[in-house]
Amino acid sequence: MARDKKFGQRKSVKCSLCGKTFKATRYLKQHMEVHNNNNNNNNNKNKYNNKNLLKKFIKFIIKIIIIINEEFDILNYVGDKRDQKRAIHNLQNKVPDTKLAKTIILIDEGPDAVDVDNLVDDMAKDKDAFKLCGSQWGSDIDKKVAEYKRILNVKKAREEQKKKKEEKENKKYENIMKYISKFGGPQKKSDEYGNIKIKRNIIKSIAEQRKEKIVKAIENKIRDIAEEENKNKNEEEKIDINNIKLGPKEEPMVAYEADFLCPKISARQLFNQTVPDERIKKFIINYINKKYVDYPTDKEIEEYPLAYSHYTKTLSGNGLYKEKFDNLQNKILEYFENGGESFRCEYCNKYVFCKRRHCLHCKNFLKAIENDPKQLILKKYLEKNYKKIKIQEIDLILKHFEGKDPEFIKKNLPNYLKFRRQIRLRLIKKQNKKREIAEKSGIEISELPPIHFNTGLAKKLLKQITDFDNKKK
Repeated sequence: MARDKKFGQRKSVKCSLCGKTFKATRYLKQHMEVHNNNNNNNNNKNKYNNKNLLKKFIKFIIKIIIIINEEFDILNYVGDKRDQKRAIHNLQNKVPDTKLAKTIILIDEGPDAVDVDNLVDDMAKDKDAFKLCGSQWGSDIDKKVAEYKRILNVKKAREEQKKKKEEKENKKYENIMKYISKFGGPQKKSDEYGNIKIKRNIIKSIAEQRKEKIVKAIENKIRDIAEEENKNKNEEEKIDINNIKLGPKEEPMVAYEADFLCPKISARQLFNQTVPDERIKKFIINYINKKYVDYPTDKEIEEYPLAYSHYTKTLSGNGLYKEKFDNLQNKILEYFENGGESFRCEYCNKYVFCKRRHCLHCKNFLKAIENDPKQLILKKYLEKNYKKIKIQEIDLILKHFEGKDPEFIKKNLPNYLKFRRQIRLRLIKKQNKKREIAEKSGIEISELPPIHFNTGLAKKLLKQITDFDNKKK
C-alpha cells in the first residue's frame, strides 16, 4: 500500500476566523495579531460613534462655525482691517457713511438713482437719519466712543506738547535741517488711520447697525413688490405684507442684494459633505436642526436663483472660505479616525480651540504639574506647543520654574516666554562660548607630543658628568 505524499510532514494549521491555512503555529499567531489589531480599530471607531461623545464634538464644531461666520459678517458689513479703522474714525468724528447710504439707495431705487456728489450734502443736512441706532447697541456704542475719544484727546495733547518742544529746539538749527533735508531719501506716505486701534465690540456693533438698515431696506423692497402683486389677486391669494421678515433662510438673498463677498458656512452642508456613514450623518443633521439655527445648505439656496448664482460666484473666487471649510473638514475626518488627538486635551478629554492656552487653565493639567517633581510634563508641554524654542532654552525655563506652584506657573509662564527670551538667548551664547573655549583648550593639549622619560639615558649622563668632575680633581 502506497504512502500518502504528506506522510511525515507537519499538519497545516487553520485560522478559525477567515479559514486560511498555515504550516506552523507561529505563522498562525502572527496572523491572529492582525485580526486583533483590526478588531481594536473597529472598537475605536465604534467608540467615536458614541452619541454622547459625538454630541460634544458637534457642539465644538458649531462653536468654531459661529466664530467664523461672525468674522465673515464683519468682512461683509464693515470690511477688512483698513475699512474697520476707517469706520471707527468716522464714528468718532460723526462722518456720514456714504457707502452704506449708497447700498441702501441701490437696493431701494436701482443703480441709476445714485448721485454721489449730492449724496454727502444730503446726508450732512439730515444728521438725525444717520445717528447711531437706539436699539440694544446704541447706548453701549456712545459710551465706548466717548471713552475712546477722551483717550485720543489725551494722546493728542501729549503729542502737541512734544511738537512744541521739538519746534523750540529746532529753531536754532532750521537752516541746517533744511540743507540736510535736500539730500534725504523718499518720504513714506502717512497712513491717516494707522494709529487707530480696532475695538472688536465697536466693530461688531457697527456691523449689527448696518445689517439692520440693509435688512429693513430689502424688506421694504419686498413689500413694495408684494403690494403690486396683491392688486391683481383675489383676497384669498393675497400675500400678508405684515409678516414679511427676513430670517436666516433668506440670508443668501440679503448677500445678493447687498453684493457681499463672503458667504457663510453651513454646519449641515459641512457634515453632509464630509461624513461617509449615512446613519451617523442623519443623526448629526437632526441634532443640528434641534440645537442650532443654521445657515442654508446649497439645496436650500437653489430656491433663490439669483442668490444661488451670486453664491457660486463668490465661492469660486474666495480663498478664505475654502481655507476655513477645509480646516473644519480635516477636524471631522480626524475625529472619526483617532478621536481628534490634535485638538483634544489629554488631561480632561475636552475638545479645545488652542491646547497651549487651554492647558494653563485646565485643573487636571495643573494637578499633573504639581505631582511631577522631575518636570517631565511641563517639558513635554513646552516641546509640543512652542516648537521654535531651542532645547537649551527649555532647560533654562525649567530651571526658572523649578519648585514653583502651578498657580505661579499659570500666571507667569506666558509673560516669561514672551518678554524674557533675549535674556535667555544671551545666557545660551555665554554657555556656548564657554564650551567652545573648553573644547579648544582640550584639543590643543591633546595635539602636544607625549613626553617619554628614558631612565637609562639619565644615568649615563650623570656618570659622564661625575667622571669629568673627578678627572679635573
